[in-house]
Amino acid sequence: IATVELITQKLELLEKEYLTKLSYRDYTRAKNLLIDIHNMVHTMVIYEEEYIPQIPLPIDDLSFRELYNSIKNEAFEADQLAIVKAAALYNYFTIRQLVELVELFPFSNGKIAMVRELYPNVLDRQNSQLLISAFTYSSDKEKVHEIINYYR
Repeated sequence: IATVELITQKLELLEKEYLTKLSYRDYTRAKNLLIDIHNMVHTMVIYEEEYIPQIPLPIDDLSFRELYNSIKNEAFEADQLAIVKAAALYNYFTIRQLVELVELFPFSNGKIAMVRELYPNVLDRQNSQLLISAFTYSSDKEKVHEIINYYR
């Protein structure tokens, strides 16, 4: 556990001393990486030199808000999706969180791509109907339904 605390301290130092000197865009990307590393460190329990996996939990509210704002602040869909892909590497989500993220993408293709990227990491798939309902067009709803069925 002392190792986890030490890693956390070093990550905080890295943010305070170096990340703050980056441009806003680079800071946002680097901050997302730090959040991912922080989440990875805190999802493992070290006990007698063994790794014991914990039951996955969805991304916490603060980290989700930071992710949400990072995506929202990007002007281009490709950049938004790059952030989504990075977040998908180490985080789990709820359907309600995905519904919130859907609203950030102005076009159907981006919305569908975001769902395709994050749905494998959804913990409450029994609520998937809420995700389908977040889409307006029947063709989009069908695509989301296909993604959901793929992960049944």
